[in-house]
Amino acid sequence: GAGAGAPSLPHKLVAGTEEHRQCRWVVSEALAVEGSRALALEPQYAALGKVPHAAVAAQVACDGAPPTRREGRCFGAPLPLHSCSGLPVYVFGQFELSSPGREVLLIPDAADPRSLSAVAWNRALFACVAAAYAALLKGLPRMLGLPTSTSSPGSMYGFWPLSASVAHEELLPLLLGPLYRSLSTQPLFLAIPRDLEDGTSEPASRRQRPVLRRLEDGVVCPPAVSGELHQFVQTHGI
Repeated sequence: GAGAGAPSLPHKLVAGTEEHRQCRWVVSEALAVEGSRALALEPQYAALGKVPHAAVAAQVACDGAPPTRREGRCFGAPLPLHSCSGLPVYVFGQFELSSPGREVLLIPDAADPRSLSAVAWNRALFACVAAAYAALLKGLPRMLGLPTSTSSPGSMYGFWPLSASVAHEELLPLLLGPLYRSLSTQPLFLAIPRDLEDGTSEPASRRQRPVLRRLEDGVVCPPAVSGELHQFVQTHGI
């Protein structure tokens, strides 16, 4: 501190300004998917009151416009953790956490005997996460009013996770693999309709309007997403 006799500094009050924003979020939930229900009924988990429930939340608009950056990228258990997921969404679940780091346990710790059961629970819970995430992505075209000739596919595909961005490689088989296998059968891939094969042609305005198709129908993806899609197809064997 200042020594005796030092001149005192005047205190200044700076009036702050409040910033109000109107944000739109989409939340999807899943309960007791695949083996998570059976695991929750086992005595060691039932005694703890474990519920196999997970939710995924995505911010789709802010002040009527797409967000300038993807909020989220962290886990919640259920309150947000410092643990980064690398995903463009929030992921909430009744995860088992490490101590004292409060990380979502995905790999057993040899020094912690309880980590085996914690990892087993977290891995089973990711079946609920994948189901909730898939439901959210399947609903985005309707919520975002896609496709249109003027809309950007990035407003939808920006919420699809990239394998190169995830913070834990364990998320590849636990989440990204099941998620993309589910999405591959859905009409979620942007394409431009071709002329009808019977010799007639659609009006030019209609022919150029984008549509969403399944992969098995054959699609041509926009250049902005084709490389990313190819990476996922190649990585996950879809």
